[in-house]
Amino acid sequence: MTTKPIRVVLVDDSRVFLDAIQSCLAEWAGVEIAACAESGAAGLNLIRRTRPDLVLMDVFMSNMNGLEASRLIERSAGLPKVMLMTSVDIPGLCAAAVDARADAFVLKQHLYSELAQHLELWFSPAAGRTT
Repeated sequence: MTTKPIRVVLVDDSRVFLDAIQSCLAEWAGVEIAACAESGAAGLNLIRRTRPDLVLMDVFMSNMNGLEASRLIERSAGLPKVMLMTSVDIPGLCAAAVDARADAFVLKQHLYSELAQHLELWFSPAAGRTT
């Protein structure tokens, strides 16, 4: 049985960060970058069009921040999973992410390890993913 790749949309207003995470994830087996956006509004459009399994989105962006965008993401059968991320640790931000319907919240400096754990939790065969 072939397992479909986990399709990811990346949303961050830093082109440098987008390029770095895209390069990193390109080396992960079973992960496919479906699209990248540099604002929450552009991310929402791409999410609607590409229907990813996972959205990695920065919290602090101009135009529409990640908290606002997360609230507006249409979910079907629990997907896409939404992981909000930030480079600054501000009290109350994790609770705000939960209120915005995010499935996870992570500091960018811990993204690599946290993402690996969440991919296993959300998308492994033990989690119910079969195709």
